Amino acid sequence: MKTLVAIPYDGLDSPASKDFKPPKVISQYVETIISYNTEGITSKNKIEFARERLIETLMESDYEKILFIDNDIIVEPKDLQPLVDSPHLVAVAIYPYRIYWDGTVQLPKQPTEISKVLQAGLGCCCIHRDVFRVLEPPYFGRAGRITDWKREDWNFFRNLIRYKIDAYVY
Repeated sequence: MKTLVAIPYDGLDSPASKDFKPPKVISQYVETIISYNTEGITSKNKIEFARERLIETLMESDYEKILFIDNDIIVEPKDLQPLVDSPHLVAVAIYPYRIYWDGTVQLPKQPTEISKVLQAGLGCCCIHRDVFRVLEPPYFGRAGRITDWKREDWNFFRNLIRYKIDAYVY
């Protein structure tokens, strides 16, 4: 499946993603990496705005999936392959590593099996375009509008539940 790698929120300009290149293990699927530069956006929730614009790009293309990798997430190729290959419409990873702006690194416990989830972060996830054919925009907003509330991942999963679309953690 053709997968578009998308890095929202100022893309490749962060310390965590400055030298990001698609891992060789998924290069057979990935043809394009795009980033949405939020400079000049006045909304307090720039990442929500960026995700919405990146989905517009997906829907105007012939890509089948979008793989979000946030610029504060460091991923290993082994963490991406299952997401790209997933038969599920929404596949999320527990962040393998997360670098916070103060320099601290989080190493969460990884799941031992594929599990259905009601909520997860969108920092490392793969979503099939069919999801956006069912949901109504804004996909990451609340109550039918983009908000200044900084929980676009919570809003997205709330929309999935509303439309009875399952998500799985890998």
